[in-house]
Amino acid sequence: MFRRPYTMPMFSACEDVENVNKRSECSNGKLLKFIEENLIYPCELDTSGMVVLRFVVEKDGTLTDIKVVRNIGYGCGEVALEMVEKMPKWNPGTSCYVPVRNQYNLPVKFKL
Repeated sequence: MFRRPYTMPMFSACEDVENVNKRSECSNGKLLKFIEENLIYPCELDTSGMVVLRFVVEKDGTLTDIKVVRNIGYGCGEVALEMVEKMPKWNPGTSCYVPVRNQYNLPVKFKL
């Protein structure tokens, strides 16, 4: 069962930022940087588009149940899935300051 968390899960590396909004901005920036540095474009890609991945951020920050829910083909879904599998633990979402499991959708843009 998923409960709506008080705070959403966030990509790690910004734990030292105290303001929640600034921590979220920092986390999003670090996530984008990770994607840019780790996403390998498939050789057969000849189109632009978006792949959407869905996964669960567990209470301990691990990512489980990683699935491609929208794919543009050309091997893009597979390389996006491999990239997410390499991600470090996230900061889990919380409800009343207690870590909770949370489902997360991650769009990944492929642009020529």
